[in-house]
Amino acid sequence: MAETYKRVALTLATVTVTGTGATVYTCPTTATAAVIIGAQIANIDGSNSESVDFCLDVAGGGTYRYYVKDLTVATGAAIAPLNDKHVLQPGDRLAARSDSSSGADIIVSLLEVS
Repeated sequence: MAETYKRVALTLATVTVTGTGATVYTCPTTATAAVIIGAQIANIDGSNSESVDFCLDVAGGGTYRYYVKDLTVATGAAIAPLNDKHVLQPGDRLAARSDSSSGADIIVSLLEVS
Protein backbone atom coordinates (compact mmCIF):
# COMPACT_ATOMS: atom_id res chain seq x y z
CA MET A 1 0.00 0.00 0.00
CA ALA A 2 1.58 3.27 -1.13
CA GLU A 3 1.02 6.50 0.76
CA THR A 4 1.80 9.90 -0.75
CA TYR A 5 1.52 13.22 1.06
CA LYS A 6 0.15 16.04 -1.07
CA ARG A 7 -0.52 19.73 -0.69
CA VAL A 8 -2.87 21.71 -2.91
CA ALA A 9 -3.25 25.48 -2.86
CA LEU A 10 -5.20 28.02 -4.87
CA THR A 11 -6.72 31.46 -4.77
CA LEU A 12 -10.49 31.22 -4.68
CA ALA A 13 -12.48 32.94 -7.37
CA THR A 14 -15.98 34.35 -7.43
CA VAL A 15 -17.84 31.24 -8.55
CA THR A 16 -20.67 29.26 -7.10
CA VAL A 17 -19.74 25.91 -5.60
CA THR A 18 -22.56 24.15 -7.42
CA GLY A 19 -21.92 23.63 -11.11
CA THR A 20 -18.72 25.52 -11.89
CA GLY A 21 -17.16 25.62 -8.41
CA ALA A 22 -13.39 25.93 -8.15
CA THR A 23 -11.95 22.44 -7.87
CA VAL A 24 -9.45 22.29 -5.03
CA TYR A 25 -8.69 18.56 -5.35
CA THR A 26 -10.15 15.40 -6.86
CA CYS A 27 -9.35 12.01 -5.34
CA PRO A 28 -7.94 9.93 -8.22
CA THR A 29 -9.82 6.82 -9.28
CA THR A 30 -6.50 4.96 -9.03
CA ALA A 31 -6.34 5.66 -5.28
CA THR A 32 -7.98 3.61 -2.56
CA ALA A 33 -8.75 6.82 -0.64
CA ALA A 34 -7.37 10.20 0.33
CA VAL A 35 -7.35 11.60 3.84
CA ILE A 36 -7.65 15.34 4.41
CA ILE A 37 -5.15 16.07 7.16
CA GLY A 38 -5.92 19.76 7.41
CA ALA A 39 -7.20 22.80 5.56
CA GLN A 40 -6.77 26.52 6.00
CA ILE A 41 -8.54 29.45 4.37
CA ALA A 42 -6.85 32.87 4.57
CA ASN A 43 -8.35 36.24 3.72
CA ILE A 44 -5.85 37.99 1.43
CA ASP A 45 -8.05 40.99 0.72
CA GLY A 46 -6.52 43.97 2.46
CA SER A 47 -9.77 45.71 3.35
CA ASN A 48 -12.83 43.44 3.28
CA SER A 49 -14.04 40.31 5.04
CA GLU A 50 -14.66 37.29 2.83
CA SER A 51 -17.52 34.83 2.76
CA VAL A 52 -16.36 31.36 1.71
CA ASP A 53 -17.83 27.93 1.04
CA PHE A 54 -15.85 24.68 1.22
CA CYS A 55 -17.55 21.43 0.29
CA LEU A 56 -17.35 17.83 -0.87
CA ASP A 57 -18.81 16.97 -4.27
CA VAL A 58 -19.64 13.28 -3.68
CA ALA A 59 -18.05 11.16 -6.44
CA GLY A 60 -17.88 14.33 -8.56
CA GLY A 61 -21.56 13.86 -9.38
CA GLY A 62 -23.01 17.17 -8.21
CA THR A 63 -24.19 16.08 -4.75
CA TYR A 64 -22.64 18.72 -2.46
CA ARG A 65 -22.04 18.33 1.27
CA TYR A 66 -20.62 21.41 2.96
CA TYR A 67 -17.78 21.54 5.46
CA VAL A 68 -18.55 25.28 5.82
CA LYS A 69 -21.05 27.52 4.04
CA ASP A 70 -21.01 31.33 4.04
CA LEU A 71 -18.16 31.32 6.56
CA THR A 72 -16.94 34.86 7.22
CA VAL A 73 -13.17 35.26 7.31
CA ALA A 74 -12.11 38.63 8.71
CA THR A 75 -9.56 40.85 6.96
CA GLY A 76 -6.07 39.47 7.49
CA ALA A 77 -7.36 36.37 9.30
CA ALA A 78 -7.12 32.66 8.59
CA ILE A 79 -9.50 29.86 9.59
CA ALA A 80 -9.01 26.09 9.73
CA PRO A 81 -12.50 24.91 8.72
CA LEU A 82 -12.01 21.23 9.64
CA ASN A 83 -11.59 19.90 13.18
CA ASP A 84 -10.66 16.33 12.28
CA LYS A 85 -9.36 14.24 9.42
CA HIS A 86 -11.83 13.48 6.61
CA VAL A 87 -11.75 10.57 4.17
CA LEU A 88 -12.31 11.03 0.45
CA GLN A 89 -13.24 8.14 -1.81
CA PRO A 90 -12.11 7.79 -5.44
CA GLY A 91 -13.79 10.42 -7.60
CA ASP A 92 -14.73 12.69 -4.68
CA ARG A 93 -14.01 16.36 -5.41
CA LEU A 94 -13.28 19.20 -3.02
CA ALA A 95 -14.67 22.54 -4.16
CA ALA A 96 -14.52 26.05 -2.74
CA ARG A 97 -15.54 29.61 -3.54
CA SER A 98 -15.11 33.12 -2.21
CA ASP A 99 -17.54 36.01 -2.54
CA SER A 100 -14.93 38.21 -4.23
CA SER A 101 -12.21 37.63 -6.78
CA SER A 102 -8.72 37.02 -5.36
CA GLY A 103 -9.93 37.57 -1.79
CA ALA A 104 -9.04 34.23 -0.18
CA ASP A 105 -6.47 31.47 -0.46
CA ILE A 106 -7.08 27.84 0.46
CA ILE A 107 -4.41 25.26 1.32
CA VAL A 108 -5.29 21.60 1.88
CA SER A 109 -2.90 18.87 3.09
CA LEU A 110 -3.77 15.29 2.14
CA LEU A 111 -2.53 11.74 2.33
CA GLU A 112 -3.31 9.68 -0.79
CA VAL A 113 -3.48 5.93 -0.28
CA SER A 114 -3.19 3.56 -3.24
